[in-house]
Amino acid sequence: MSTVEFMLPMAFTLVREAMSDLAVPLGGPYPAYGLMEISGSCPVDIEDLMHGFLDGVMEDGLELDGVIATSEAQAMNLWLFRDGMNAGRTRRGPHLRTDVSVPPVPALA
Repeated sequence: MSTVEFMLPMAFTLVREAMSDLAVPLGGPYPAYGLMEISGSCPVDIEDLMHGFLDGVMEDGLELDGVIATSEAQAMNLWLFRDGMNAGRTRRGPHLRTDVSVPPVPALA
C-alpha cells in the first residue's frame, strides 16, 4: 500500500461545498470512508491482490461498499475527493490540518 486516506462523512459535505459537480461514486452514506492506492515494483498482480483484500474485508463485514479505479483518469477522480475535502475546509476559513505522513518501512528480513 502506498497511500491511504481515512475520511468521515463530513469530508463529503466539504467536497460538495468546494466541488459541487463531483459525483460521489458510492451509494452511502456510510460511517467512514477509506481511499487506498497500492503499487508494486516486483512481478505481482496488484489488481488480483487488491480484489483478494477487498473480498476478505467484505466477507468479514469490515467494508460495506467499494469501487476500484480501472484507469488513471478514474483514480485521479477518486483522489479529487481528498483534494476537495481540503478545498472545502479552506472555504470555511482557518482550520487545523490533520495530515500525517509516515515514512516507508523497510521490509522485515
